Amino acid sequence: MNFVYKKRKPSEEVEQFHRHMHNEYEILYFLQGDTEYFIESTAYRLQRGDLLLVKPRTYHHVNRLSNAVYERFVITFSEEEISGGLFTSLKDKQGIYAVPQGGIIDRFFQTVIEEKQRFSPEEMEAFKRAGLTQILVQLLHMPAKTHILPKRAHPTLEAILKYVNEHPEADLSAEKLAAKYFVSVSWVVHAFRKNLGISLMQYVNQKKVLYAQKLIQQGVSPTEAALQCGFDTYTTFYRQYKKTLNRLPKTDKR
Repeated sequence: MNFVYKKRKPSEEVEQFHRHMHNEYEILYFLQGDTEYFIESTAYRLQRGDLLLVKPRTYHHVNRLSNAVYERFVITFSEEEISGGLFTSLKDKQGIYAVPQGGIIDRFFQTVIEEKQRFSPEEMEAFKRAGLTQILVQLLHMPAKTHILPKRAHPTLEAILKYVNEHPEADLSAEKLAAKYFVSVSWVVHAFRKNLGISLMQYVNQKKVLYAQKLIQQGVSPTEAALQCGFDTYTTFYRQYKKTLNRLPKTDKR
């Protein structure tokens, strides 16, 4: 588990946040700022108390719209760090949730800020891990926010993104996707650039590599993982793996 608290002052320059995806779950708890949060091609304008849950291998990033004070928590954690039953219940959860001020989740994050000096590092680590379980249990019974209207991309792009996410092993070239969804190749290429700020092939290769990493961690050989993810040669797979994860496939072998 990685637990990060950040507070940026107005005097600090507005940074450009890295667009990324990874094999861990991510929780963002928003306290203040003038900020948008992108999950795939959907943008949410964040409000105080918003909590976002992002599933593994999901493209996401934050966009600060001004140099207003920016304050938030981010927790990343793997599937293996939560119990099997809880993980099964969470598999279909993703989106934005309104956390009541003064409630269990809000009090947990406020305690992390207020008790930082009083708790020892070991005590704080134990407190954070217990808090993560509480947050996830609470999320199971919280409805996603429905009174907001997030900015969404074209419905055809939404369908393409869903297909790519569900079929990382398939041929996901612009030509194949264009033919499947009855649009032009140039439309597909432009839609990815315009709505996600990334090329189609960058997006597809990152999805495939992350899927391959999970297979390798589960005991599949790197060679077999490359085949299952649809890479034409192992050399191409090796190069993309190193570029995306900054590590070699063999380092993730169980």
